[in-house]
Amino acid sequence: MKLSILTKTGVLSLLIASGSALGLLAPATVSADTLQCFGEETGSANIVINNNVATATFTIRQACGPQQVSLVSYKSPSPGGQPLNQQTVFQSTTQTLNPGTYSLAVQVPDCYFQVDLVRGGVIWQLSDQHTYHGENRFVTSKNGTGPACTTTTTTPPVTPPASPPAVQSSTTTKSLPNTGAGNVALIGLGSSLIAGLLHANRRRIFGR
Repeated sequence: MKLSILTKTGVLSLLIASGSALGLLAPATVSADTLQCFGEETGSANIVINNNVATATFTIRQACGPQQVSLVSYKSPSPGGQPLNQQTVFQSTTQTLNPGTYSLAVQVPDCYFQVDLVRGGVIWQLSDQHTYHGENRFVTSKNGTGPACTTTTTTPPVTPPASPPAVQSSTTTKSLPNTGAGNVALIGLGSSLIAGLLHANRRRIFGR
């Protein structure tokens, strides 16, 4: 701090070169990247599992200001969560919260699972190169035991190909006209008369 005394006007003036030396400047908000805003170093943030519900309780420090925080549960391929790229998101919630103490809750599956409390948004596809630790966003986590998670594959119903229309065969039966018994008798009589005439004619010609 530099002090100057002005005597020409008989007025004593103090020129303060650095106001921060007297605490006149408000402290700046500290970046969450340089300060553990959720008490990570003391383990004050924790996750409790009860009846397939994971509840995370944590406190955001006043110096950190508003923070985006996520709680996410994953179906896990093993009790330890490995391999990471086979974990799939089961349920998540993301909120932006002011400094204070909060609780967030998500459901967990009935099989191996992992629950992560993190700063920022959810990583939907974890991998060895894409983790909350690697992005400096991890707060705390919890793994759960159970049977191995199964993947349910829904097979769409198979629609059989359309069958061609059935060919209907039509049989046409032609009926002969009903001549009746009388007509048959007439035909027989006529044939006999003709035969008789031919025989008589032949006798006349040949004399026998």
